[in-house]
Amino acid sequence: MKQEKTLINNKSGADSQIVGGKAANLIILANNGISVPDAFFLTIFAFEQFIKENALEKDIETLVLKTTLPGVLHKGSSLLRKKIINGEVSASLKKKIETEFNKRNFNKVSVRSSVNLEDGIKSSFAGQFESYLFVKKDQLINKMLQIWASTFSPRVLVYALKNGVCPSLLKPGLIIQEMVDADVAGVAFTRNLLNGNSNQMIIESCVGTGDKMVDGLVEPNRYLIDRFTKRLVSHTIKNKKTKLKASTLSSLVLTFLEIEDLYGLPQDIEWAIKDEQIYILQSRNLVGINRGSNYDKVSEESKWQF
Repeated sequence: MKQEKTLINNKSGADSQIVGGKAANLIILANNGISVPDAFFLTIFAFEQFIKENALEKDIETLVLKTTLPGVLHKGSSLLRKKIINGEVSASLKKKIETEFNKRNFNKVSVRSSVNLEDGIKSSFAGQFESYLFVKKDQLINKMLQIWASTFSPRVLVYALKNGVCPSLLKPGLIIQEMVDADVAGVAFTRNLLNGNSNQMIIESCVGTGDKMVDGLVEPNRYLIDRFTKRLVSHTIKNKKTKLKASTLSSLVLTFLEIEDLYGLPQDIEWAIKDEQIYILQSRNLVGINRGSNYDKVSEESKWQF
């Protein structure tokens, strides 16, 4: 592939097979008026070119063939990841990344994976790949290589095999997104994944950026919302200082419902608020819902299928 095809901006087409599932979703959101942080995207062609330039095709093929052999997976994964992290990135690609960064007057960014088979209907690969926050320009290339290498970590390979995905088909793109130093952030599930109740959504929040909450290191405030009346059903407040105002909660609910309507499927959404401005950091199809007894009681038209 020509180098010109390795970078696109957030107004380009949302083809998940080129920019990866996560980036494609962000492009769809941005092009439909949803507030997302400014970003540019590295397509899977950049990764493929890097692999060819560093002669790593055979290493990937060998690792994939041995992923089911006892004792081989971790050793082979570690060796390949080291080769990727220590690989040479072409001067032209480095220049393009620097140009895109400077053009947007970025200070610090978040750097996230966007894999071609990520955030699908049947498997999300949620939490499987590396992400980095507050990244400076001189750290970008290293973080890019770290994320590319994480495509071949043991946990990703095992997850792929368990979900019927051939690891050799995984192609990572990259999201370089303006860092939102959030006042409050969180996640939302547009259906109640605790009991499968389609009439409810869950919103969770914490102070600052949401990475500690996503990693399970901080207990969030939790709000249970009736999707149809848009009213609060119940809440559990762990940090009173970051309790969401009623007006903020209402704005979040309306935004999340708009996003769900856009995709036509229940969504798992990461969001942030800075200076009372809501930003959507990512949205993916909500999979793996525990459909409890309440799920069976909702109306047929409210149900969804995967």
